[in-house]
Amino acid sequence: MEWGINKMKTMVSLFTFILLYSTSVFAQQTTGIINYQFIDELTSPITGVVKKVAKVGRLYPYNSHLVEFDPTLINSKFKSLKQTKEKNKKVLAEAERELQRSVDLYEGTMLSDHELKLAEIKVSKAQADLAEVEHKLTKAHWKKRYYHLQAPYDGYLIETNLYPGKYLASRYNAAVLLGFVKANSVQFSIQLAQNAVPVVGNEIKVSAMGETFKGKIIAVVESNSKPVLHAQLISQPESLPRQGSVVTIESN
Repeated sequence: MEWGINKMKTMVSLFTFILLYSTSVFAQQTTGIINYQFIDELTSPITGVVKKVAKVGRLYPYNSHLVEFDPTLINSKFKSLKQTKEKNKKVLAEAERELQRSVDLYEGTMLSDHELKLAEIKVSKAQADLAEVEHKLTKAHWKKRYYHLQAPYDGYLIETNLYPGKYLASRYNAAVLLGFVKANSVQFSIQLAQNAVPVVGNEIKVSAMGETFKGKIIAVVESNSKPVLHAQLISQPESLPRQGSVVTIESN
C-alpha cells in the first residue's frame, strides 16, 4: 500500500515537473510582430525619379545618403535657367544703354517725354525678368539640396515605400517616404501569445532573418487578452528587422 502511494507521488511530481518545464520553455521562446516607437517620418519636396534607396534595417550615421534622386531633371533645369539669366543680363545692359541715350537726347530737347518713359519702362521690365530668373535659380539650388535625402542623426532605417525607378511628384509628397529611429533610443513593442508571461526588467533576445539583438522589458500591457511587451534596445546591432516583421523572442 505504502509502495503504491509513493509511486503515485513520484508520478505526480514527474507530471508537475514536465508541465512546469514545458510552460517555462513556451514562456521563454515565442514569436510576435515588432513595432517601433518614436519613428521620425522623412519626406522630400522633390519631383523626380528615385535612383538609389538605402537598405532597410541598416544602421546609418548622421548625414548618410538614404535616398538619391536622378539629377537629370534638375541639371537640365539649371542649364536652361543659367542660359536665360545670361540672356536677360544682356537685355538689361542694352536697355540701360538705350535709356542713357534717351536721357541725353531728352536733355538736348531732341526726345519727347513719352519716348523717355518708354525707355524707362523697358529697363524696368528687363530688371523684373532678370530678378524672376534669379529667383527660380535660387529655388532650384534649394531643391537640389534634397536630391540626396540624408540621415538626420545616427539611426536605423526601419521602413520605406521607395524603390529605384519610382517617380515622385512633390505635390503628392505629404506621404511618408522613410521611417527612421534614433540609434541610441530605440524602443519597440511585441504582442505575444496569450499564455506567454513576460517579466518587467528581464532581458530578451530578439531574432529575425539571422540577426539577433538584445532588449530590456520596460512595461507589459494587455491588448485583446494578449500581453504586449514594451522594450528598449540595449545593444546596437548593424541592422534591425523592418517595421512589422515577425520576430522570435527569447527571455532570460
